[in-house]
Amino acid sequence: MQFKTCDGTRFQLKIMGYAEPYARSYGRANLLRQKITVNSAYGSWLAEFPGFTTYEAGWLADWLEQVASGSAIRQRLDFLEPSLAFTLLDLPAGHGLRIYLEGQARPGWMYGRSGGTHDTWLDFPLVTHDELFQAAIELRKALLKFPERKRQTRLQLHKALNLW
Repeated sequence: MQFKTCDGTRFQLKIMGYAEPYARSYGRANLLRQKITVNSAYGSWLAEFPGFTTYEAGWLADWLEQVASGSAIRQRLDFLEPSLAFTLLDLPAGHGLRIYLEGQARPGWMYGRSGGTHDTWLDFPLVTHDELFQAAIELRKALLKFPERKRQTRLQLHKALNLW
C-alpha cells in the first residue's frame, strides 16, 4: 500500500511474510514482517520489522474502507506493536491521513523522546477514496498470501514441523 503527496512525501508498506514462521503461540504465529519505504522532509529510509498481526492487517484494511466510505467510527488505529499508527484527519476540503512512525519504523539516526510519544508523523492531506480503497485491496491481497494462522494443538504443531 502506498500514499504520496505532490511535495514528494511518500509512504509505502509491504507485507514481507510471517515474522516467526515456526512460532508456537497464536499471537507470535500471526505477527507479520513489514517493509516500509519513506521519503519525507525528515529524510528517506527503508525499514523492515515485525509490525502488526494478520488480524490487525485485516482491521487496517477494514478501517481504510470505512474512511473511504465515510463510515469510520474510530478516528485512530493503533496496533499491539507500536511501530505504526494511523489517524484520520478531518480537513475542510476532505479527509486526510496521518501515519505515526515509532520505534523500528524510524531510521537509526532519528531518535524519539520515548516510545509511544507520537512525535514523528507523515501527513497525507486530501487522500482520495480511490487511494484508500486501493490500499485496503493491497492489504487484503497480501493477507491471501499470509492468512491468519489458527490455534493449533501441540500435536498438530509437532506434525506440521515434522517433530512427531
